[in-house]
Amino acid sequence: MVEPGHIGNLTAAQEEALQKLRTVAAEEVAKLSMNTEEEWLNLWGVSMQNLATDTKNKAQTVLLLKFLRARDFDVQKATQMIIDTLKWRKEFNIVGLMNETFPKAYDELGVVYGQDRLGNPVTYNFYGTIGATEVVSNPDRFVRWRVQLMEKAVAQLDFANGKETVTQIHDYAGAGLSMPKELKGTTKEIISLFQDHYPEFLEKKLFLNIPAVMELFFNFFSSFSSRRTQQKFQMVSRTKGRATLLQFIAPTELPPQLGGFANGDSGTLSRSAGSMISDEKGDKGEVVSVDIAARTDKEVKLAVQSGDEVEWEVMATTHDIGVGIKILNGDVETEEKKVELVEFGRGSFVAKEGGEAVLVLSNTHSYLTGKTVLYRFRVKK
Repeated sequence: MVEPGHIGNLTAAQEEALQKLRTVAAEEVAKLSMNTEEEWLNLWGVSMQNLATDTKNKAQTVLLLKFLRARDFDVQKATQMIIDTLKWRKEFNIVGLMNETFPKAYDELGVVYGQDRLGNPVTYNFYGTIGATEVVSNPDRFVRWRVQLMEKAVAQLDFANGKETVTQIHDYAGAGLSMPKELKGTTKEIISLFQDHYPEFLEKKLFLNIPAVMELFFNFFSSFSSRRTQQKFQMVSRTKGRATLLQFIAPTELPPQLGGFANGDSGTLSRSAGSMISDEKGDKGEVVSVDIAARTDKEVKLAVQSGDEVEWEVMATTHDIGVGIKILNGDVETEEKKVELVEFGRGSFVAKEGGEAVLVLSNTHSYLTGKTVLYRFRVKK
């Protein structure tokens, strides 16, 4: 179902506001001093020229509606937001920003990686390394890096075909109880920039691994966002982080640092939120979900020949799981990898002889808690 305020679901008043915005915004764009500089008169590849006449440009219509929704269909406020955004992008030099490089420390801060289950690009921000000297010592550079990350995600959108939002994951694993003082004002500035110049771009924002004592910080930063934006926020405890991620993002779309499985394989979980594959065979390289009761284990067997490269990937949706590998050749059993506890992990090995490779998923260390485990076990061609 098309959400209210989007193409195909406009009230008569909203349709009237859209048509009025085209006329009013066109007049204001024409007054800009940069009205002869075409590269600055577009937003994310969509021209802001000919607004009054180019009514069949679907991408343009989608973008105009984003500004209108952000300002509750107030035409004057939406127009001012468009003009302010055009001016800001030139002053900030967004075009030049996309060619900027940043110190290596920034590689650990965030990434645009994969898609959510609705096909939206996903940005990840990792706050455990935000205290790096190269970051703290230059707040302005941090702002430019964060805007570049957002721009990279927006570049993957397709307004004309209804792909217009970005999912954001903020992971606080390893972060201290307080943000470096040098970056507190910077964080507020970033929130303000996104609020003012990226209208209705947020699909969902998950805050992972937030200790209870950090809820005050969460509430503080949320206060700078609109009520509509706040409704897209979800704070997730440490124990529910991976399970919540998997509701919105398939394991093959998660980055490796969060336990994501290798991509490029047709096998994946269903795109419908929260569903899991029930077939436990996994003989075509699918990602398989299995429930393992407390004090039990499960063995998954795979026929191999000498010289085969075997790959395994495992993720416990909560807590940890024991993982081991062994080879069966008739009555002979060879241990390839001892059982060790992991939250997620992967590995590969070359079978020295033919027989059966066995993936051991052990929950015998847990006396009360059953686990849901995702795994992929395959001969890698």
